Amino acid sequence: MRAAPGFNLLSIPSVLAVCLLASIAGCVTLDSYPDPAYTRYSLTDHPPGSLPPEVALEVAYRVNDQPAPQQAARARDRVIHLLSRASMAQVALPERVEPGTTTLRLRIDQRFDPAQARNAGASTGASLGAVDNRVRDEFSIAVELVEPGQTQAAPVGIYEHAIVTDVEDISVDVPLQEYADALDAVLDDALARFVADRQRAMQRPSPVIVLPEGPDLSEDGQPDL
Repeated sequence: MRAAPGFNLLSIPSVLAVCLLASIAGCVTLDSYPDPAYTRYSLTDHPPGSLPPEVALEVAYRVNDQPAPQQAARARDRVIHLLSRASMAQVALPERVEPGTTTLRLRIDQRFDPAQARNAGASTGASLGAVDNRVRDEFSIAVELVEPGQTQAAPVGIYEHAIVTDVEDISVDVPLQEYADALDAVLDDALARFVADRQRAMQRPSPVIVLPEGPDLSEDGQPDL
């Protein structure tokens, strides 16, 4: 199978690579879900007012260490939706940000194995799902809230997560979603955990966010998917 001239298949996120290969091979089912090894919190678990009523929003997004401006724009839209749905904060338009506006910053790092993504799509075309065609995207999401006039570095929460995509391999007892909805859940979880950590930090003499222990993903401790 050969990509169109001038098109680098491995330059796009893993699930898109799988979609392209699968669509060339024929009609397949793509199902995603947030890795159940991680938490599933939501901003709606917190009362309105847990964040400043209006914030400026900055979102940076990298895929395998490469800047991904299109993904950043989409993630920014999803964060705005999540904040609004939970009545947590309104996001000021970039051209209308006042000097005294608090800034919410997200730095999203997405990692995946290009060969795994390619092989999942290719094997689907060859075997119609007879093998385990599973792609895993890992996320590290750094969240900080920068107050106007702040002289010290803002406490930063770093939250790990993952999305698993099955190609014609529905073998897990978890709700299956579109990839965009799974990413919504991952962003919602990271923001909710940041709000909870910020509330705890504000009760301490020195506001330091203590990062929680991540799940055990070693070979012995990795959950069955």
